[in-house]
Amino acid sequence: GGGFVGLTSGVSGAINTVTGGAPGTTDGNTQNFTVHYGAESGTTGAVATLNPNNIPGFASGDECRVELTKSFAPDVTDTNQPVRLTLSLSNPNPTYPLAALSVTDSLPSGVVVAPTPNTATDCPSGTVSAAAGATSAAMSGATLPVGASCTVELDVVAAVTGSYDNVIPVSGASAMVNGTAVTNTVPATDSLTVTAGLSAIKSVAVVSNPTGYALPGETVEYSITFTNPADGRDSVDDIVLTDALPSNLQFVGADIAGPGSGPAAFDDGSPSTTLTPVFAFSNDGGASYGYTPSGPVDASVTNVRFAPTGTMPKGTTGTIRFRMRIP
Repeated sequence: GGGFVGLTSGVSGAINTVTGGAPGTTDGNTQNFTVHYGAESGTTGAVATLNPNNIPGFASGDECRVELTKSFAPDVTDTNQPVRLTLSLSNPNPTYPLAALSVTDSLPSGVVVAPTPNTATDCPSGTVSAAAGATSAAMSGATLPVGASCTVELDVVAAVTGSYDNVIPVSGASAMVNGTAVTNTVPATDSLTVTAGLSAIKSVAVVSNPTGYALPGETVEYSITFTNPADGRDSVDDIVLTDALPSNLQFVGADIAGPGSGPAAFDDGSPSTTLTPVFAFSNDGGASYGYTPSGPVDASVTNVRFAPTGTMPKGTTGTIRFRMRIP
């Protein structure tokens, strides 16, 4: 025969001009067999455009499954800070929708659903189950059209530092395709790293009275010590520390550590935090921080903000200080 070419959409250029072969002859006989003996010329080549789903062997059958991936955002966080967990599901089947789609994620030990789960899904008809403090989350009852994708989202937390590998194994997601049960054929994995967050401790001491009594007219000094612990992040930037001052005290606007030092001081630790101090002050309850205090006492100051530049390595400590007067 002249051959046959089956085309899928998007393929062009095949031609059907090849003629069929001549009919057979007997040895020594140059005449064609008659039709009676069944010998005929081959057919001319043919071309047809087919739906690839109807070509036997064209597809591997791998499209009969649930595609599943997962991710944490961010994937590095501090203890007890909510992290967004997203499960992404897809239907790779070109012909049939996924029905009765469900997925279960058993969280790694130490990770639980956040106190406020903030669950969400755009999987059609899907219902998310994720109770605060639970060690697993699930979605069930969804449908997913041909070639479509959807997500399941919730917040999770971890109270202890460490690295957590979250794996949804093969068959962790399941669905029905044209009456046949299918699952995810590849595990879905992502890792969450939890570090110790910054900590801060405030203390106050009388500095103007040797007896230490906080009497009217005396001055007290507030100290706020902040630390990036040894099991914290390698480096922390964009640090902002704000303090709303007690309304029954008056801010001391005079230089705290000699002429030109300003009314607040930064004491770097050892090893150094490598931070460059930047102080700002508010006179409107923290709505803005463009106010400049005046000395010796400025009762208009309502808030102090410390927003240093640079990055703070783990295992370092710094202290900020400012003073208030007791009326």
